[in-house]
Amino acid sequence: MATQFNEMTRVQFPGMIHLLKLGYEFIPKHTVESNKDPENNILLPILKEQFLKLNPGATEKEFDDEYKEIKIELTNNDLGKEFFDRIQNKGNSKFRLIDWENWKNNIFANCNNKLNTFS
Repeated sequence: MATQFNEMTRVQFPGMIHLLKLGYEFIPKHTVESNKDPENNILLPILKEQFLKLNPGATEKEFDDEYKEIKIELTNNDLGKEFFDRIQNKGNSKFRLIDWENWKNNIFANCNNKLNTFS
């Protein structure tokens, strides 16, 4: 039987294994599909959990308002620059989405749906 080499076997699967060794969490396809916003593929439960964790005292309403602004930014015709500024704490938001000082406060996950055929 001939061995099949393709992007999955040479790049994607080894990449996933490397990320897991670095501590990334693997999120199965069914979890991704049931939790993502179909408009932008953001995993809402993870974003909300991180938002509330990184912004003590923030309310769920503030999260909802922030997420509405994020959704608007992601539809802008600026190739994501406004959203990129937001996650770097350079935008017009008072909230943090990434902890740039303590990386352990962030979530690192791999949710490549093509790789989920192995789960």
